[in-house]
Formats: sequence, C-alpha cells, structure tokens
Amino acid sequence: TLFRSKQWYQRRVAKVALEKAAKEKRDRLEAERREAEAQARARAAVEQARKAEVQRKAAEKHAAEQQRRAALAKAEEERIKKEEEQRRLQPKYGPWEQKTLLINGAWLHNCKMNWGFAIKWKRKRWGWHVAPYHSCPGEEVQADSPLTPNQIVAEAKAHIAAVVGVGLDQIRDDVVLPCRGVGNINGGFPRWRVVWDNYMFTYFVRSKN
Repeated sequence: TLFRSKQWYQRRVAKVALEKAAKEKRDRLEAERREAEAQARARAAVEQARKAEVQRKAAEKHAAEQQRRAALAKAEEERIKKEEEQRRLQPKYGPWEQKTLLINGAWLHNCKMNWGFAIKWKRKRWGWHVAPYHSCPGEEVQADSPLTPNQIVAEAKAHIAAVVGVGLDQIRDDVVLPCRGVGNINGGFPRWRVVWDNYMFTYFVRSKN
C-alpha cells in the first residue's frame, strides 16, 4: 500500500509538473502573441502616421500649386488689362502725311473717263483735264460725266486706297485731283482729245498704330 501511495504521489507530482510546464508554455505563447500584436499595432500606427504626413505634404504642395497658378492667372489678367488700357489710350492712327500718286493718263482716260472733262485748246485739239468740277469759265468744254463732284472725289479716294493698300479710313476726304497732267501730251483719243502721260493726285494718308 505504501508503494502504491508512493507511485501515486510520483505520478501526481509528474502530472502537476507537466501541467505547470504546459501552463508556462501557454503563458509564454500568449505573451509572445500579445507582444507581436503590440508590435503590429505600433507598426500600423507608424505607417498610418507616415501616410498622414505624406497626405499632409501632398495637400500643402497642392494648395501651394493652386495659389501659384491663381497668382499667375491674376498677373496674366492684370497684364492683359494693362495692355488693353494702353491700346485704348494709344491713338488709333498716326499723323496725317501728304503724299502724291502718279496715275497713267491713258489708263485714267479709258477707265475713269467720268473723272475728267476736255477743254478746247484749238480746232480738233481738246486737252483732257481731271477735276471734280467740269467747267471752265470762258472756255468751251466737253463735260458729260454723270457723277457729282463729291462722287468723283470719293471714287478717287477709293482708288488711291486700293493702290497704296490702306483702308478708306486712312485716306482723308480732301483728295486733290490734278486738273492738268505732267509729262508729254499724247493724241489719238476720241473726240480730238489729248491726254498727258500722267496725272498727279495729292492726298493725305495716316498709318494705323
């Protein structure tokens, strides 16, 4: 009986030792698990903080870029307004300049006959003159233009603008038609008319700014 009691005691002690060892192992494993979880939470917190910092810096960079673009847009808008104001204040045209234009007499007689009229110089010789008013006191004239003086000047102005390549607003209305021409006098025109080589028109022109 004593031997059995001793065996039971030994088994009991061994069982308690095994249970204690198992409990210690479980406790150690639980502690390791908790430590691993704590480390994981710490790493997650660090990563979250890093991401938050990255997002903060990105937001700050985006805000700074938006401010820079807004400043550039405002500066460009102010520059455009300033240029428009300068253009508005700047004169649209330059000063008037007096110039002359030679127009071929034969072409002028054949294509713009209504601008002129002929004065009788002698029998079978009529000098062709270019002027808005087709009359000459005390002289016999050939004047059959249907145009008024203002219409003649307006046509001359339009022709000069087309020749020199400017707009009508750049030619003054007071175009001076030459009356007599320059150069040699040439015959061979209808109704015994003679025509100068060229006729010199005087006009005022201005450039656009």
